[in-house]
Amino acid sequence: SGMSPVAEIDSLGVMSGDTKIVEGFVNSAIQVLSSELGASVNVSKPSIQEAEYVTRGVTSMVGMTGQLRGMVIFGLLQSTALSLVSRMMGEQYEQLDEVAQSGIAEMGNVIAGSAVTLLAQAGWQCGITPPAMIIGEKSVITLVNLSRLVVTLETPFGTIEMQLVLRGNGQH
Repeated sequence: SGMSPVAEIDSLGVMSGDTKIVEGFVNSAIQVLSSELGASVNVSKPSIQEAEYVTRGVTSMVGMTGQLRGMVIFGLLQSTALSLVSRMMGEQYEQLDEVAQSGIAEMGNVIAGSAVTLLAQAGWQCGITPPAMIIGEKSVITLVNLSRLVVTLETPFGTIEMQLVLRGNGQH
């Protein structure tokens, strides 16, 4: 479909209109997930959300440091988390124990880490902080005065919502 999912982002004026940032995250999410899961990943058109974020069951948050500050949030239903972890670990997980949680945390970590590598090629020097996990639905995460760029990643094992809450520190 010739047009990349991020092609129409500019009109949203996101993050100083730098589509390379969003592209870096979208491309690494597709790359990491499709290779980890051995399955194709479809990406929704990005949207902007202003309201507070309400968790969906399992949330992994990775902090960004350096020239882009903020966080990347991966939100998924508990059933999706279990399907993904079972697929990645090659054995069936019935509950979200510590191993399953660390699998989801690691997935977010690897996606963000690979995005950092892609961003470095585009001239953004960034780092990531260790992932924080929030387990449970309907926790409210308030990100004061920051809008979120939301991209939905559809896999055969369920949907992952990737949210970018980033801002440049003006030194790019």
